[in-house]
Amino acid sequence: MKGGKVTFLELDIADNASVTAAARELSKTTDHLDVLVNNAGIMVDGDDAILKISDELFRKTIETNALGALRVTRAFAPLLAKSKAPRVINVSSGGGQLTGGADGWSPAY
Repeated sequence: MKGGKVTFLELDIADNASVTAAARELSKTTDHLDVLVNNAGIMVDGDDAILKISDELFRKTIETNALGALRVTRAFAPLLAKSKAPRVINVSSGGGQLTGGADGWSPAY
């Protein structure tokens, strides 16, 4: 498609209020959303041994890397539903693979 419009939004995917505010703000400027790209993730210092990582670091990683994309997609679903051909693109890294991924260097990731 030529002449498409791209809008980048800054938000904190680990903060429901931030995500909701971003979706609300976008809905003021457009009536639909064709493509949503989830491209956020973290790898925190101290995530080097699954049996030693703190609950706090584990929760922060899961909150961001797994729940974050779901939270964003839910918030923007009403705008996506108004598109003729909506798409959600979830970007991840090889480090998150179940086989041959982090190989122990960041198990919470």
